[in-house]
Parts: sequence; C-alpha cells; structure tokens
Amino acid sequence: MMHKRTLHSLLIVSFIVVFAASLSLAANNVNIQVKNGLPRCFDQSNTVTADLDVDVSAVECVFVITSTSGGGFITNVAVNWNLGADTLSDRYMDLTQANGVSPDTIRFAAMRTGETDGVLTAGTARPIATITYRTSDVCSGTVTITGIEEPGFNFPSPTGPIVTQFVEAATDLIIYPTVNAGTVGIANQTPVLAAVPDQSVVWNHPLSITLTGTDPDLANGCETGTYAFVGTPPTGMTLASNVISWTPTGDQICNHVIGVSYTDKCAAVATQTFNVLVTNQAPTFDDCPTAPIEVAYGDDLDITLHATDPDGGPYKLYNLVSFDGPGTAPEVTKVAGNAHIVWSSASGPEVPGTYNLCVEVTDNAAICDPGSPVNATQCCFEVVVIPHKVVVDKVEMAYLGQVHTIGVKAVFGDEIEGFDVLIKYDPSLMSFISAERGEFLDDCEWEYFTYRFGDNGNCGASACPSGVLRVVALAESTGGNVAHHPICSTPDYDAYLFTLNFLLSSNANYECQFAPVQFVWYDCADNGFSSPGGEYLYTSENVYKFAGFVGGLPTYTEITGNDNTFPTVTGVNPADMPECAVSKKGEPLPYVHFYGGGFDIPCGIDIDAVGDINMNNLPYEVADAVMFTNYFIEGEAAFGTHVEGSIQASDCNKDGLSLTVADLVYLIRVIIGDAQPYPKTTPVAARFTMNNGDYGIDIDAGAAYLVFAGDVVPTLLAPNVNMQYAVRDGNTHVIVVDEANGNSFTGTFLHADGRLISSEIATRDAIPVVAKLVPTEFAVSQNYPNPFNPTTMISFQMPQSGAWSVDIYNIAGQRVQSMNGSHDAGYVDVEWDASNLASGVYFYKVVAGKESRTMKAVLLK
Repeated sequence: MMHKRTLHSLLIVSFIVVFAASLSLAANNVNIQVKNGLPRCFDQSNTVTADLDVDVSAVECVFVITSTSGGGFITNVAVNWNLGADTLSDRYMDLTQANGVSPDTIRFAAMRTGETDGVLTAGTARPIATITYRTSDVCSGTVTITGIEEPGFNFPSPTGPIVTQFVEAATDLIIYPTVNAGTVGIANQTPVLAAVPDQSVVWNHPLSITLTGTDPDLANGCETGTYAFVGTPPTGMTLASNVISWTPTGDQICNHVIGVSYTDKCAAVATQTFNVLVTNQAPTFDDCPTAPIEVAYGDDLDITLHATDPDGGPYKLYNLVSFDGPGTAPEVTKVAGNAHIVWSSASGPEVPGTYNLCVEVTDNAAICDPGSPVNATQCCFEVVVIPHKVVVDKVEMAYLGQVHTIGVKAVFGDEIEGFDVLIKYDPSLMSFISAERGEFLDDCEWEYFTYRFGDNGNCGASACPSGVLRVVALAESTGGNVAHHPICSTPDYDAYLFTLNFLLSSNANYECQFAPVQFVWYDCADNGFSSPGGEYLYTSENVYKFAGFVGGLPTYTEITGNDNTFPTVTGVNPADMPECAVSKKGEPLPYVHFYGGGFDIPCGIDIDAVGDINMNNLPYEVADAVMFTNYFIEGEAAFGTHVEGSIQASDCNKDGLSLTVADLVYLIRVIIGDAQPYPKTTPVAARFTMNNGDYGIDIDAGAAYLVFAGDVVPTLLAPNVNMQYAVRDGNTHVIVVDEANGNSFTGTFLHADGRLISSEIATRDAIPVVAKLVPTEFAVSQNYPNPFNPTTMISFQMPQSGAWSVDIYNIAGQRVQSMNGSHDAGYVDVEWDASNLASGVYFYKVVAGKESRTMKAVLLK
C-alpha cells in the first residue's frame, strides 16, 4: 500500500508540479522519433521510446512542441499509448496546453496499480507512446519536440517544474531520464506534370489537349496547382484550367513546339514540351478531263470542274496556271464551289489546233514540309479548236421507191459568205430530184442559192458526171442599185445549209444496204467556203465516212488523203496535194472537217411479208389484190398509213422490182391457185471469222465472194469446191464455189494476206448470209507507219464487243496520252497523233476486255 500511495502521490504531485523526496540519477533515456521531409497538411506520428536500466513502475512524460524554422508547426496533436493493456494500467493524459500555437505542452503519465499490474521492464527502446499530429501548411519548416529541463537534486518544492520522470519499481525512487528531442521536418513535395504525346491536327479543325499534373501535397487538401504555357504559344491557343484548346489557321500550318508548366503554391515547377504538327492536304479535282475538250472554231469553251478537299478545308480557290492558246486567256472563276472556265476562242485562220490549259485548285494554306508539302493540285488538259465542220445527215429507215430528204449542216467559228459544195452519190440507186435552201440561208437572208448537175454542172474542166451535184450559195448579190447585206454569216448545228431530195430505186436488190452521200473534189477549190471579204477560202483538213453507231452515237472513219489524185473523195489538204498550194481560185486553207452521211435502207423482211399488201398478216388474199389494183389508179394513197410496208410486200414475182404490173399479175395467179408464192427469203446469220489470214464460216456455204485491197495471192483451204481470182481495178477479186456439182463448204475455207474490202456469202439454197467479219482472238498489229511523224495508225482486233483503251507511255513509264471508246466485235483502227510529243521511243498498250498487249513505236521528228 505504501508503494501504491507513493506512486499515486508521485503522479498527483508531479501533475501539480510537486517533486518526490527521493531522487535517482540513473542513466536512462527517453527518445522522441525524428521525422523529416514530411508533406504539408499530412497526418503523421512520432514514436516515444525509453532506454531503461531498471524496471519502472511509473512514467511521466512532459514535452514541449516548438516551431523552430519556416513557421512550421503541428496541429491535431494526440497521444496513443504503446504499453500493453496489463502494463502501468493506471494512465493519465493532459493535452489541454496543446492548442496548435507554438509552444505547445503535452503531458501523459502511467503507473502500476495492484500487484498484478505489470511494470515497464528494463531494456533498450522500450515503447511508451505515439504522438500523432498533422503538419502545417508551410513550404519548408521544422518543429522540435523536447522535454522540460530536469530539475536537479534536492528540489522537492511543490512549485518546481513538472518534468519527464520514472519511478524505479524496486525502490520507488524517482528517475530523471535524459530526453532526446525529436524533430518534425516539413518539406514541399515536388509536383509532376505527365508527358504530353506529340499531336497532329488538320488546320481549321479543333484541337483539345488535357494536361495532367500530380503532387503528393494535393491529397492532403492544402495544395493547388496552376497550369501555364512556357514561352509564347501560337496565336489563338488557349489554356483554361488544365485544357489546351486551339483551332489553327491556314497560315499556322507547320510544326509547333509547345511548352507547358505545372506550379504548386510553393513555386515548385514541373515542365513538359511536345510538338503539334498542323497539317493540310491539298484539294484535288474530281473530274479533270482525260480526253481533249473539243471547241468548235470560234465558239466558247465553257466547262465546270469540281474539286474536293480531303481534309475539309474551309474554302477552295481556282487559278489559271497556264494556257498556250491564242486570244484572251481563259477566265477561271469560282461558282457554287466549282471552277467555271470560260474561253472565247479567237477567230482567224491560225486558230484551229490543240492547246494546253492548266488550272489549279488551292486552299491557300501555308506550305510546310512535312505537314503540308503542297497546297494546290493542277488539272491540265487539251483544248482542241475544231476547224469548220460540214456534215451530211445519216438517214435511218430510208425505204426503197420513196423520196427522201437528206440535209447538210455546218458549224463555223468564223463568218462565211459563200460556199461551193460538190456532192457525190450512187445514181443507180438514187435519182436526184432537187436541192432546197436550208434554214440558215433563209434565216440569215442570203440572196443567192443554186445547184447544178450533169451537163449543167462544172466538175473540173468539163460537165459533172452522173452522180455528182454542185450546190452554190452567196450571202449577197448586187442586184439593182442597192446591195443587200445578210444579217448573219456564222452557221451552227441548229440549221441546215441546204437539203437534197432523192428518189430511191424500188429495186429490192438494194435492200439492207447503206447508200452513201459524200463530198467529192475535182479541183482544189471544190467544197470551199469563203470568208466575208474573200480573203480566205476554207477547204478540207480531214474527211470522214460514216462507220456505224456505237452506244447510240454515230462513229466515223477518217479517209483523209487516201487518194491524192483528182477526182477524189478524201479531201484536198494542201499538205498532201502540192498542186493545191496555189490555186487559180485562191489559196485554200485546210480548216474544214467533212463528214459523209447517207441513207440506211432497211431489209424488206424487216417490214412485212411478200403478198400482204394490206398488211393484215394474211398474204395473197383478194383484199391484197384490190388494194394493189387501186394503187395503179390512186397512187401510194391507196396504201393508207403503211406505204413503205405495202411497197416492200409488192415484189410478188421476186424480180427485185416493186409496184409493177407483173407483181399484180403474179399476186392474182397465187390467189386463184394458178401459181405458188415464192418463198420468203430470210437472210441467214453466220459467224465469219479471220485468224492470221485464214477465213472461215460456221455454216454450210454455197459460195463466197471476197475482195481484197491490192494484189493478193489467195490459197483455197476448203475441199470439194473451186476458187478463181483476178486483179481488177487495183483489187483482188476471189470467188469460192463449186459451179459443177454445187458442193458446200464450212469452217476455214481460204487464206489471204491482205486487207479485206468486202464480202458476200450465200447458202446452197441461194439465201444470202448476213455475216460480219469477226476475229477469233485478240491481237494488236504494229503501228503503221513506224517510225512515224506525227501520226500513225494503231490497229487491233476484238473477238467480242466492248470497251477498249489505248494508253501511250514514254520510255520512263509515264503515261503521256490516252484514247478510249467502244466497238462491236471486229477490227478497230485508232489514229495516234503525237504532235505534242518529242521524238523518241514510246510504248502503246491496248486493252480490250480482259486482254491487253503492249507494242513499241518510234516517233521521229
């Protein structure tokens, strides 16, 4: 009891600053843990331990907390015992003097109560308690935790200081240990700014970058970080909170180095740099022409091109890059976002030709590699000013025995006030009736128009032969005292120069044929068109003949210069006919393209059956005889609305002549049963092929009549038939037939190395065979001539109909020219004009369907 009372008195007295009577100076220590580099506003603890030489039955710790530098301090101080539950279990704690204002004092004590209560045994680093606290919000500072000074011996005065002291368990003596002070070091934590990846953005598109800064002090609630640019950012770039925003403009295209920082309240800074590459893709044309753009002489080029900006640039600008043509440069404007190109071709004899025009589309953005190596794309194409053009109509379904009209149109880019046109036709098939002024002459009030033919014509030095017609017109004639002036002198395709009326033969042998109407020259000035003052006489540059329809459009084959002797149907270009360089009629200028036309005569079988005059699908009936009889009284009016069909059905005796009395007699004989109707002859379709000069037919043929250009030696390949041939009029005529026994042949029947001009094939039953020559395989011939300057012909054969293309490549493999089209199965000739290319070796690649071939050509200028 005395020990308990003593300990109890010790604690009570100690807490009221009263010292015990007994003192000991044993070598004992109280150690307060040192902590440095702690974050601001951070919850932490320091451990209090004791080094004891003896067991103690009571402890009292009195510590002073003092701010020693930087204004650092600790708050929220608390003490937690580290003693076991059965050790010094009578405990006391006083934190009333720890108010967070330096200096603070904390006191805590514990003593043994009862015989079973444990003591704090001797030893090193014996745990006593843990002091917990929160560091203050300072950038750098220290706090010291020390013990109150030891009072010394013989100082039991009740008014003495309260100090850290122990009670030795064995002797109840008071021990004053040495207090090893602890420190709390507060240090600002360094912020960290996360690395920013390099960025790429298309100009005029928004860019957003989120910066991420971290700081250990942030978690304690007393830190704030601030983001900023390091250096001057690009114009328009902003930083709000931690988000960078920027929509770069066109003049900011390039690479930009961006510096950013993250700074805490203590001015500690973390920095990063990254790149922002502002890019641009140049706009491109969607529909840059690959084929030359044709402009009629004197007309305007007026086209629209569309461009697309791959990266959605805000605007596109169009500019003229170059133009090597005459007159005023083309005007390039922006209309509804597209390039509108207008060029008024100048007039004059020097204008027709091929010119190069280049335009560009640009978004006007800055140039900076690699973000924007280019800001524009060019579209270059050829503009071909077509010389004056004169065209004869192509008349469909021209029925035999009828009068048909065919017109001649022209387009001129320059004014004309007179023309002299010479027309050639087949007089055995067509009978010329009259020529009439066209709308152009009437609308423009031309005064003079006439035509002449036969003995009244003028073809060279004599009268015109049968089948040649001359048409002459003048804008003005000085009749009377006052000259009349035309009101217009520039023809276009909206009106005819003149029309011609022909009566087609009623001979049914002309069925299924094309009857050409074309131009012919007996003199250098034939088919000439005069300028208003007579300074220029325009004549042929190129001449074409009708070659059929492809895709519903007419196609033509050029025949220019194939015959350079008068009379000729291939034109009088002075470059090909030296005698036309100077003419008594003036110096003709080769600036007119002439296109022949003609009549397409249908097959009678396509109209109706023989003997069905009234076209009720019942041939050889009394009603047919009545209508046919009425024809001889009333004329074609007797046939009502089916004149052409009735005419074709009237050749009852099959002599090739329609609407004859003999036909009526035979029709009546069939009706009364005195004669049998002639069978309707339907042409037989067949496949007529050629492979390396071998000609074949896929049906049983009774005869074949072939005509080859030049002197050709054919070889018969079919058995049981005969072959005869002869050269006549410069061509080789071949007949294959068994005239004695009438044997037929099929398959490959003839070999001939030459160009086939025409062919006729019939069955053993004398039925005509409709057979177009079709090659059996795809092949490309060597261009002719080769070497050439500047034009050459590329020929190839297509075993199937379809599209074709011819691409020209230079020796470096660059495509320099392209041509394309479509054609039925057969033989195709394409002229290559290399006027705009330099001398050298070129390669032409022909593609048709899945087939292609490449050949070499040499251009020598």
